[in-house]
Amino acid sequence: MKTQTTGKTLQFEASPLFEAIRDANTRNIVLEGGARSSKTYSALMYFITDAFTSFNKDYDIIRETLPALRASALKDFIDILKSKGIYDEANHDMTNMIYVLHGCRFNFYSADDTQKLRGRKRHKVLLNEANELDIDTYRQVAMRTIEQIIMDYNPSAEELWIYDHVIPRNDCTFIHSTYKDNPFLEQSIIEEIERLQDDDPEYWKIYGLGKRGKRQGLVYPDFSIVPDFPDVVPEMLYGLDFGFNDPKVVLKIGRLNRKIYIDELLYERGMTREDFIPVLKTLIPLDQRNTEQYADSADPESIEAIYRAGFNIHPADKTKDSVLTGIEYVKAHQIFITARSVNVIKDFKNYKWKTDKNGKVLDVPIHSFSHAPDALRYPVFTHWGHEYRNMIQGDAESVMIPQMEAISVALNY
Repeated sequence: MKTQTTGKTLQFEASPLFEAIRDANTRNIVLEGGARSSKTYSALMYFITDAFTSFNKDYDIIRETLPALRASALKDFIDILKSKGIYDEANHDMTNMIYVLHGCRFNFYSADDTQKLRGRKRHKVLLNEANELDIDTYRQVAMRTIEQIIMDYNPSAEELWIYDHVIPRNDCTFIHSTYKDNPFLEQSIIEEIERLQDDDPEYWKIYGLGKRGKRQGLVYPDFSIVPDFPDVVPEMLYGLDFGFNDPKVVLKIGRLNRKIYIDELLYERGMTREDFIPVLKTLIPLDQRNTEQYADSADPESIEAIYRAGFNIHPADKTKDSVLTGIEYVKAHQIFITARSVNVIKDFKNYKWKTDKNGKVLDVPIHSFSHAPDALRYPVFTHWGHEYRNMIQGDAESVMIPQMEAISVALNY
């Protein structure tokens, strides 16, 4: 596709989903579908091309929390501009998260920014991961949006206000998509999504086929989200999970009595060992490298390379039943995750037990979304769980894990 601008032409390959959004002439456009179907990317491309044929318009992109917005839609937006050679740092107000393109303003903010949400008009708006928002947010936005309201989400709930209050409207275009509608998706990601067919049929239904379902059987159903990692914690460790097609993960972990705090330092795919060690040196300062780090013992070569680079790293306990007993030990704590740890939160909200063909829950966690939970379990169980492991080995039947009061997932703070 070509879009003529002043003195230049924007050229890009259009996906079927982009074309469907462009051709929808309704006020509301609902993008419901599976993982990696390019819903957000295609909506942003539509806004960008629209800006090149307009002037002095406002495009708002809204998500429930600011850290999640930065890591998703804002990152995609900047990546698009850079890939097309049209990004200009002079047009980017990073503090206020505003970008000016062809005389139009792209405004990124969270749903709890009531001054921006309720206080001004915009021409078009994208409600990113709209299933995280409530109907009042939609109504406040709708009353102040002149042209179009686009929303995207994975259908992970059986009941949602969008189903009853938006999709049935006569001014709404409903567009369903799956990963098969994204012609630019890497083969490794396709294989990861298709693995869900065997790992978890319900997740395959939601994230593979893009059909409505419900997340059940979570390994860690109770955790809280906090604004920041504590300034001081008496006990601290680092957890690492290795991967290439799967992400490399680095977590900072603090413990205060029976409370565990988690902060995401790295969650990135496609990183080689040679690239990883220099990055690790920036993530863990020199004065903290003597703090114990624990990593997947299945990759001793990486552990040795990191050790030789000056880190106090150890292989995690992966003895018989260490996964199940490790999960039980972690769940004996209250879990707090920082709001900026968007990938960790996503993993914990989706990490599930396998089920058989009859829907019976098995004592086997699925691989998908296991990366951050594994990076937590390795250090917590290996380092702090030694007394528990000794008790297990001595008299398994007599062991009782302390039960913690359930903590609801707190998305608002």
